[in-house]
Amino acid sequence: MNIILAGGFKGLEKENTVISIAKEFVSRGNKVALLITEHLENKDGKTDVGKPGLIIREKISSCVSCSFLFDLIAEIENMNEQGPFDYMVIELPFNSMPFEVKEGLENYRFPDVSLSPVIHIFDMNSLEIDATLIPRVVSNQIKESDIVFVNTDHATPDKVTSLREVLGQINPDVEIFESSYDSKYHGLIDFVDMITTPSA
Repeated sequence: MNIILAGGFKGLEKENTVISIAKEFVSRGNKVALLITEHLENKDGKTDVGKPGLIIREKISSCVSCSFLFDLIAEIENMNEQGPFDYMVIELPFNSMPFEVKEGLENYRFPDVSLSPVIHIFDMNSLEIDATLIPRVVSNQIKESDIVFVNTDHATPDKVTSLREVLGQINPDVEIFESSYDSKYHGLIDFVDMITTPSA
């Protein structure tokens, strides 16, 4: 099973992205578990519960700093009992640090589990596009992420270019995928292509 960790601000943009990732994997014949760790707000996501190939669960931890990792490990084990799954997509709470979560899961050494590159989901319409104005907690999460998904809905090409420059300043190694409802999440499809294509 491959685990995909996705961080970012709480909200519909993050939910929409993780739900779309999960459904794209399912459309390719995979069995997928999606774990939402913040309250599910997406109405379409609620209707997807129980669809063939996809299981969606909500798991709200009362204390991210002290017990989230232990709660997450227990939930992964519980969900595995409903498997086996090909992929598990986990939406992380905003105030968690993705790299620390990934490191904790690696140290736990689940059998037959691998971890994909860590994702940060960034809605460019919600923050100023200036590296000095992006909150430190967001910058730190971007530094710890391998991939950033950027919602480019209603964004001008100049604004997208500026954001790419800012993200490059924060993390020169990050890979950027643009996603938009208008373009039917082409960046998301590219991401799933990357995850499902065996390394040479």
